Amino acid sequence: MWPLPGLYLVEMVALSAIAMFGIVRDISLGGIVTWVVVGVFFAFVVMGAWSIGFLFLPVALIFAVTALLSDRRQSIVMHLGASVIAGIAQVTLMFIAIRLIYPSAIF
Repeated sequence: MWPLPGLYLVEMVALSAIAMFGIVRDISLGGIVTWVVVGVFFAFVVMGAWSIGFLFLPVALIFAVTALLSDRRQSIVMHLGASVIAGIAQVTLMFIAIRLIYPSAIF
């Protein structure tokens, strides 16, 4: 399963950089982008719990706190929905990638 772990880690670094850029530069969509990253990170934490454990849980919690603090004046319900949708999309993409690269994998 070698290419997938490396791709996941590259994805986590890229998403962290995107969320950090959105928060630091205070762009208009920075809050929603951070919530999407939180959803993807928590999906990665849940899926990764079966193999690497909860190593990314502290990072996901830090981004969740950052998202909460950046959302002081906006509707949190819409952003939580975006986070859940992003998490579901991440899990779906992870399963598709595993199935395409390793067709005999058993879930």
